Amino acid sequence: MFESNLGYIQRGHEYTSLQSSLLQLFYFRMKDILSESGIIWVGTMSAAVHLGWRIRRGKGEASDRILLWWAFWSFAIIWTTGTFFWHYFLQIIGPFSVLAAYGIVTNWKLARSLSPLSRFVAQGGWTSLLVVLVFIKTDYKHFLSYTGAEQTMFQHELSNGVFDEYGIGQIVRQEIAYYIRDHTDPKETIYVWGIAPQIYFVAQRKAATRYRNNYNMTLLVTDNPLKALKAYAPSVMEDLRKSHPVYIVQIFRLEDFPELQTFVRDQYVVDKDVKLLMPPYTIPLYRRRLDNPTAPNPR
Repeated sequence: MFESNLGYIQRGHEYTSLQSSLLQLFYFRMKDILSESGIIWVGTMSAAVHLGWRIRRGKGEASDRILLWWAFWSFAIIWTTGTFFWHYFLQIIGPFSVLAAYGIVTNWKLARSLSPLSRFVAQGGWTSLLVVLVFIKTDYKHFLSYTGAEQTMFQHELSNGVFDEYGIGQIVRQEIAYYIRDHTDPKETIYVWGIAPQIYFVAQRKAATRYRNNYNMTLLVTDNPLKALKAYAPSVMEDLRKSHPVYIVQIFRLEDFPELQTFVRDQYVVDKDVKLLMPPYTIPLYRRRLDNPTAPNPR
């Protein structure tokens, strides 16, 4: 999905301009986002219209302008950079949530000033809309009954009932992080050879190198991973020899990083193999050997 969306920008010849590419990407992302958080977008649009009307009539306050500018610039950064991906939308959650709450409450209060019939129609319409957005057309209902892991799985379920790699991968990486956290000291470091920076965060352990995610080694960033590795390897190996991480998590193939493969073979042993139903099928967790003379033994 990510690669296909990236293609909307990279393959500019398929669209008349960069702007149309961004619009296409925004359209596909918004289809997913609206199904997950439609109530926030509806409430935000309602509040923006009301606040704009107040400001235009000279009734606006400084807080109204601050809130609108906060929401505008949060969204503008996403638009101008073309980063219409789920994790980038986190920066608009703050202002949009405030606007959504304001919009819903304000419209409900305004309806109370209408005639009995008009008030009934307006409040009934808002109630119906909220019921549809919260319990029918969006995923909010699942937040009330699913665990965090189940919600992650649900969000990434394919149409044929099979869970995709992203959903399962997140659950597995979480379990790896918990295992490392339970078997290491907070002062010890770890290293993840692959794209899983969340392991550092969930395990609450420092990274052994200056690199956190290794995106620079993937085809999403470079068309020549071997060339990128030549620039990457020396600094990483220098950091690893200095810090001697207690655990090394192998997600990418060790064969693709010969220096790391030698380092692991000489100083580490497999402590745990985590099985997957999709590539890489197995994620080994290497623990520093107890007889390693170059670093303090792990507890």
